[in-house]
Amino acid sequence: ALVPPGTFFMGTSDQQLQTVQSLYPQFPDGLFSPDRPQHRVYLDAFYIDVLEVTNQAYVNFLNAQVLGDRDESGNLLLDVEGEESFIRFFGGAFVVVPERTTHPATYISWYGAQRYCNWSFGRLPTEAEWEKAARGVDGRVFPWGNTLADTTLTNFDAMPGLPLPVGSLKEGASPYGLLNMAGNAYEWCLDWYDQFYYLESPTVNPTGPTSSEYKNLRGGAWHLGAERIRSADRGFSAPGATTFSYGFRCIRKE
Repeated sequence: ALVPPGTFFMGTSDQQLQTVQSLYPQFPDGLFSPDRPQHRVYLDAFYIDVLEVTNQAYVNFLNAQVLGDRDESGNLLLDVEGEESFIRFFGGAFVVVPERTTHPATYISWYGAQRYCNWSFGRLPTEAEWEKAARGVDGRVFPWGNTLADTTLTNFDAMPGLPLPVGSLKEGASPYGLLNMAGNAYEWCLDWYDQFYYLESPTVNPTGPTSSEYKNLRGGAWHLGAERIRSADRGFSAPGATTFSYGFRCIRKE
């Protein structure tokens, strides 16, 4: 899907904070600190995947590589030993557990996500690109708007207790028609993470700090509550980490 060039407001404003707390009075104030202050950002146009990368797509990538599950530097691309991983190495090739081909690829590290995107002639989205694609330019709390999250819109709060096939829950689409931008699988972003980056973030095509211990994750996941699936919420993890909820999608510039 094309996300056209232009500005949007990134992060959470005072008014949006009031909107969220009217929906969810139990959310603690400290939850919003990393996504404040809100600031205007200009982004060039880009294309972003409508769907999260699937197990089958990731297996196709792995089987086209000569390095197996690690890159040239020895960084783990994915964890095939994960208890809830649906990708296995069997008979000299990577395979998908039956009936899980269209589920989002999880147990993927940041290295594995970026390597796939490069292989498919793209890259991971920056944190700013991801947020604009998720919420558009009208400052909505969730991809679908400012109404309460429920299971017709998003896969969250461990209901039903695992990722759904990509493209599920079409009523929860973002303004650009992207699906599963809230819940389902956490999505890696290109940038390093800094809790205070918004205090000094560039206003044009920001790409994050130059270094950190962690990379950004966005969108929350199937086992997390509504507070973590907000479009402005900022997650983070070590780039080599893999869990049952870490997935991704790619972007391509015009």
